[in-house]
Amino acid sequence: MGTISKEAIAELERAAELILAPPNEVSPEARKQAETLYESAHQQLPLDDILNFLTNCNDAYLQHNSHIFLVYEFVRWTGETTLRDWSLIDERKPECIYKLLLEFIANSNNLANYVVSAALQSVAMIIKRGIVDKRTGPEEQLYEMIQSLLTNENHRMQSIGCELISALTEQFSSAWRNAKFSITWDFHMRAKREFEKSGLRKLLEMTLTTLHHIATQDASFLQDEFHRRVVDKFLEVAENIFQWSFINKISLNSRFLLNSSQSATFRPPESWSDIIRNPEFLPLFFNMHSLVRTDENLCARSMTCLVQLSALSGDTVPGGGSPNIAQEYVNIFIARVLQLFSGGPLPHEINGLCSIINRMVLFRPVQFLIRLEPELRNQFFMFLAEYTKHLTKEAIRKDFVDSEHDDHISLALIYDSYLTLLRGRWRSSTVNPEEADMIDQHLLATPAQEIVSTFVTSLLAPPLGERPHVDAGNETEDDSDDRTLFADLLNPLSTMACYNVGDFMTSMISTLRTQLGGFRAMAAGTADASRLPLFHEDMHWLLLIIANTVVGEECEGGCHTAAEIYENSAALVNQQRGGAPFDDNAKATFLELCLNDPNFDRAPWEMQVDPFILLMGEVLSWAALENQMLLQGHNEVVSPELMRTTLLCTKRMLNAAGNKSEYESVPVEVLPLLPQSDTFSQLLVGFVLSKVFTCLSRFSGENKVCMDAVDLLNGIVESRASTIAASPDLYQHLRSLDIAKLPCRSRLMQALVFIGAAAQNAELQENMFAQIMQPLVERFVSLCALPSSTDVDSELTDLIQCFEGVAHGSENHSAPILLKLLNPIIMNCVGLLKSRAHAQPTVSAILSLMLNISTKVLFYVEDAEETMNVQKALLEMIDIYRKEQGAKFVGLSSDEDEKSNDLAIFIEILSNVMSKDILDTREGMANTGALVAVQSLSMLLSIMNEQVMCIPDVATRFFRLVLYLIDFSPEALVDADPQLIEALCNCLKIGLTSHFGMEVLSSCLEALAGLTIFMKATPKIVTPQVKEIMNNTLPLVFEACLDYSSENMLFNESCSCLFNFIQFDRPAFNAFVDHLINQKSNLATADLLRTAFLELVPPETPAQAAQEEDGINSVRFKVVTKFLRKE
Repeated sequence: MGTISKEAIAELERAAELILAPPNEVSPEARKQAETLYESAHQQLPLDDILNFLTNCNDAYLQHNSHIFLVYEFVRWTGETTLRDWSLIDERKPECIYKLLLEFIANSNNLANYVVSAALQSVAMIIKRGIVDKRTGPEEQLYEMIQSLLTNENHRMQSIGCELISALTEQFSSAWRNAKFSITWDFHMRAKREFEKSGLRKLLEMTLTTLHHIATQDASFLQDEFHRRVVDKFLEVAENIFQWSFINKISLNSRFLLNSSQSATFRPPESWSDIIRNPEFLPLFFNMHSLVRTDENLCARSMTCLVQLSALSGDTVPGGGSPNIAQEYVNIFIARVLQLFSGGPLPHEINGLCSIINRMVLFRPVQFLIRLEPELRNQFFMFLAEYTKHLTKEAIRKDFVDSEHDDHISLALIYDSYLTLLRGRWRSSTVNPEEADMIDQHLLATPAQEIVSTFVTSLLAPPLGERPHVDAGNETEDDSDDRTLFADLLNPLSTMACYNVGDFMTSMISTLRTQLGGFRAMAAGTADASRLPLFHEDMHWLLLIIANTVVGEECEGGCHTAAEIYENSAALVNQQRGGAPFDDNAKATFLELCLNDPNFDRAPWEMQVDPFILLMGEVLSWAALENQMLLQGHNEVVSPELMRTTLLCTKRMLNAAGNKSEYESVPVEVLPLLPQSDTFSQLLVGFVLSKVFTCLSRFSGENKVCMDAVDLLNGIVESRASTIAASPDLYQHLRSLDIAKLPCRSRLMQALVFIGAAAQNAELQENMFAQIMQPLVERFVSLCALPSSTDVDSELTDLIQCFEGVAHGSENHSAPILLKLLNPIIMNCVGLLKSRAHAQPTVSAILSLMLNISTKVLFYVEDAEETMNVQKALLEMIDIYRKEQGAKFVGLSSDEDEKSNDLAIFIEILSNVMSKDILDTREGMANTGALVAVQSLSMLLSIMNEQVMCIPDVATRFFRLVLYLIDFSPEALVDADPQLIEALCNCLKIGLTSHFGMEVLSSCLEALAGLTIFMKATPKIVTPQVKEIMNNTLPLVFEACLDYSSENMLFNESCSCLFNFIQFDRPAFNAFVDHLINQKSNLATADLLRTAFLELVPPETPAQAAQEEDGINSVRFKVVTKFLRKE
């Protein structure tokens, strides 16, 4: 078998049997040894030996699985070894190698498919490597070879040709980086540019020719498995080409161009115009789709092609001139879409069709659709409207009947398309006003209103809607929150609803009144009470729709009213009231009636109150009625899920209407805001407090209900804080329940802190402290004195979580007061952390409290004495935690969530304490936290193995801590144990492998750069062992410079780190360079490399050394970056 000994081959075959054997037949150690043998062979076998082995292989040898696996490895190694030894092999050898591989797979009839694929991937790698320096022969020869394979009568040869095309397009569209192969990002860009000049077009032409032949066949053609594979491969090639990111006319430094994706639009160069503008081009792909659409896999590829073609743009289809080629393209495409999907899409085509429509609308100006021929335009918009309504019904039906939500993605694409059409209606400047009004009203506005109506009725049960009935026994357990599950639909739907917001609010008001009347009838016994679950479901959806349409919530929790609501209010005032705003007294009286008497007659108020306030009144009426039922003990008629939606909708409406709007287009007196009188404020606050605390007491076991109840309280804090703080009801409600036993205790305490801070009244704040905070503090202190027990420790944990909420609510003006409140808690936690070391929940709660104090409270406090006392207590707790809890992290694995979360919090606390040092320069404060951090590092470094570093949160926070320490307090390392310095250097070296994410890599590079500067300035910490570790780290830093030349941030950090390594130990760098130059693969260019490195680091004089002693010389650093960007 060639120059490799039979014994070596036999050993590799036995190793293959071990690798392929089932897990129960081979020990992990034996499998690992076999894998190591293959890795060693890969590194040591010469290229000629690998080629000789393949040359001498025959079909008889390929009868055994172990032999096939060995061949698989050899064909894979052929590509990698060729690239590795590229500069050493003969100039014409790459061409011979890829042809040998093709000949080998063509002549070997017993090769498994995965071996053929690996061989063709190696061929593609070699061809790509040689396309720039032309070492793989003339390109025409390659494409002639592919053409001959495709036209070969042998099906196997045709299949190889198909797979080779697929391998080439995949290889040239992707980018991989390996410094050991001397493959740079710049090379990938140049290779791709060369391939685009002619190769990519030739492959497309071959693909089009083949697909044109296939498209003329009938459906029986696909019944042959070989034909199916051929179609699949050519559609895959077309799919890859249509997803291609061309580099012409775009910055060559854009790394994203090296990878194709479906998000990229197809923008071929002008030289492809003859292909794209060919009258048969578009019909070909629609005909192909008609042929394959019933085959789900082939349909997916074909649909991707159509999706990409729907957004085709660039020089091949210019939008100007006469004829307008882009307009003609759109006309043909839409006509074909309507013809193909006239009967609707198949289930697996739904997302593709929605993506096509979405791209047709979003990826090109709306004018192209407006300028369609009137008949075609009407057909398109009618099809869009009808299909959107159909898909809305079908998607919601699947939600309820099958608990399947896949169609949400497709429906959201259609909804986004409609939004674009609605927003772009005025850009149709090329049509006359009458036609523009017709398009706007009949083709866009009316269908949008119908779509909203369809969505609402699909969610409601008969007689209000057509939600399908699901038997109780057939309901699936789906814990998904409707707020989250339907967010992707409700967000675009809100804009459609607000497009005609007056009619929408009228419809919602009428529906809510009907629902409330039905509920009152059921409560009175005059209606069928068995409909109560249907009523709950209907009200849930109505309130959820209202909460996501007329109002919305920002990410930080603040709410806003839709701008269309304000415009509607202004229009009513101007057009129906002669410019006179709605009366505030009438508004207040109406809302008071809604809260106190939900059954009152609304008719007299229709013309006296703004529609938005009317809608809010109905929501408040239901919220009051629901609260009334609970207070009267009728818990059975109240649904916890509906209660949550009521709280959400009420919170958003009160918050949005409770604050002055910055909407400048409408006078403030016209805006539909809540009355600001003291009487109304007291009424509203009394209702909200009753609603919130009734929920907390009656649904204390429902965590989500309690959280939403506290959110409702938070919703009125900004506008009514003083009224809340002064309300006797607040303290009466608080005395009636135990805050520490609530599931939302932390959030409730945070809300109470916000109320006290927003009240801005010292007397009210002191009263809140005395009646709410002080009893909790005294209770906690008394419990700390009791011996440990399950009940005591559990109560302590609950109270600590209460104080965590207090700390989390800290702000600039409230932090000093809160720190005094928390001071006894902090002091008692010092001893508690030691005495309750065995109680994990208590320890975790203390850690969270420490984190919030160090993050939220200390940051704002400027009092030196207060800060010093708390800082010392925190440092003492850190030291106790390190001693008491450090052992539990030994052997930590990534699946131990509780431990890893505690470790991440502990590291974050260290960073926060050290950050306080950085910001605080007072005497006695500086470096205290840094010293504790160094002491804690010994514990952290003992457990930070590669497995622990694979926990993202832990790794990121740990290396950020190390970076803070080295950047801001490196002097804390002066007296550190030498073994700690060694462990730290080793840990940073491991972090450079980039297995743990880019953020970790960045932190390691920055930390190493700072560490080398400090080591050069403080040589006494550099032991021989440390120096050896740093010398072993140098190659990794150099490789990082090469591997990330296209990532500007990482590249600059790598270069900076490398320069500091050179400054730190120039002899070590020179030795590394000599070793690099003398490697076998670099011998041919040794003189060139030596000259280049000499330019990078010229021999320095003592004067130059002194000049650069203090840090990085900017001129020299530019030389480093310029040098490393060279090919």
